[in-house]
Amino acid sequence: MGKAGSSSVESGSHSSKGSLGVPTPQSSGDIFIRLPGCSLFLCRMCGKTVSNKWHHFRRHWPDEIPCPICHAVFARKDHLKYHLRGQSPHT
Repeated sequence: MGKAGSSSVESGSHSSKGSLGVPTPQSSGDIFIRLPGCSLFLCRMCGKTVSNKWHHFRRHWPDEIPCPICHAVFARKDHLKYHLRGQSPHT
């Protein structure tokens, strides 16, 4: 017996599996609803209101981007760039 009232996110089509083996939506637009009258979006997965869909999308489906110097792993490219500012290539 299936769940009554399941959301379209649960029953929606998925194109591939993310780095954690979890199916990912075809795009970040699949999980967000634009709120009327403003530039904010509602995440249908967790209910959080966000202004940057791409950053929030990476919360649910993080990338695995390794640091070429110390091999720390980051979910977002901008976090790796910030980390690299503090790394010395001479270490």
